[in-house]
Amino acid sequence: RSSGLGGTATETVTETVTTEHGMGAIEGSMGGKLHTRIGQTVLWTVFGIMAFSAFYFVTAAGAYESHKRVFHYITGAICGIAALSYLCMALGIGMFRFADGREFYYARYWDWMFTTPLLLVDLGLLAGTAGSEIFFVVAADALMIASGLVGSYQPGSAKWYLFAFGVLALLPVIYSLVTSFRTK
Repeated sequence: RSSGLGGTATETVTETVTTEHGMGAIEGSMGGKLHTRIGQTVLWTVFGIMAFSAFYFVTAAGAYESHKRVFHYITGAICGIAALSYLCMALGIGMFRFADGREFYYARYWDWMFTTPLLLVDLGLLAGTAGSEIFFVVAADALMIASGLVGSYQPGSAKWYLFAFGVLALLPVIYSLVTSFRTK
């Protein structure tokens, strides 16, 4: 395919986006439009905020006795993992384009696979929840995210079955958050 201007199909996508939205598009390693310039700026900004936050929480942990640092370290890890995810997306890696043109940012799923269990551990420890329940909730959360990841690859109706499975996996997470994760 050609853009009619002597370019490739990749250039066509970029030119169309530039014309329709009145802003330039960023070329990615996968070819074609990756993000608008505003989107690129947002990704870099969030990366900076997350990286700074990770640094802050890890360094702030030093002000506490070693057995009281766990919350700072968990929160620092969450922010550090999110920073890596946003860095990947800002650099145009951690994503690919489906044949139908949809962009899929799998870096977000890897982020969620680590950060949401850490958030649940953080909340569970803060609430004094039993370790066995924290483990169960983290496992349900991982099932939910894995279901979403696999469902995102599916072009047909199979994605809706995986979505339903993910919603079912979310239910025990919600239940625990409003019951045992609230008590101390």
